[in-house]
Amino acid sequence: MNAKQIAKTFCFHYALIYGLTMIVSYFWCLACGDETVTVEFFGYAMLFALAADAPIVIFWSRKELSSKQILIRMIIHCIVLEILLPTVGWYIGMWHGMGGFFVFFFVVLLVDVGVYAISYLILSFDAVNINSVLEKRKCEKTIKEDEDGGFGQDYRNTQS
Repeated sequence: MNAKQIAKTFCFHYALIYGLTMIVSYFWCLACGDETVTVEFFGYAMLFALAADAPIVIFWSRKELSSKQILIRMIIHCIVLEILLPTVGWYIGMWHGMGGFFVFFFVVLLVDVGVYAISYLILSFDAVNINSVLEKRKCEKTIKEDEDGGFGQDYRNTQS
């Protein structure tokens, strides 16, 4: 991804992460009953969303990445998230104790793997659509070349 794509992706993901954090927090408060959201929590949710989205810069590159480079960067991205998010989560009070750490760790891992799986499915669907359009264009070009003798024009009318 180039810098423009990173910025666009960052803005989209930031809004998504912040929104989902707020939705999960709302339902958590409903389930627990005694929990309330303070004004500081909105700032903490913004900080958490920033920390969750910042590692996207790992995918920045001036040129197209190979499949191996993408895989390596995905692994590095996952490791950075697993270090960064539990740290920020602990700082802002999203988990307490070792049990909370393990739950938080596995939730982050599950969400990360889920995001990669969904992205893979979407990209695979897009690739199938693009390949079918390319195959259709290739067939249309072959038919047209067969009709005009492969010269790109009707050579029969130019010969006397």
